[in-house]
Amino acid sequence: YGDPDTDEWKFLRNHSPYQILRHDRLGLAEDGGAATAPDDSWTCPKVLFTTSTRDDRVHPGHARKMVKALMDAPSSKVPDLLYYENTEGGHGGAA
Repeated sequence: YGDPDTDEWKFLRNHSPYQILRHDRLGLAEDGGAATAPDDSWTCPKVLFTTSTRDDRVHPGHARKMVKALMDAPSSKVPDLLYYENTEGGHGGAA
């Protein structure tokens, strides 16, 4: 899959919406790096994140972490953010 502790990170990070949001859009520093200027032309589209507390394949922490990053962004950059966490079900979301 790749090693983020090598030069492969430059390629791998482009496949991570979380990293693109934090560093490229919001201008926050990556580990060991400097902060960059935020992308003033970017505004998050309306977005709905769904997850399940009992998902045994994709931990709900991934969705929670992305939503937290968006909630910490200026409200003018993220006008519509919706989040739903099903406390039942599993990876398929079925209860």
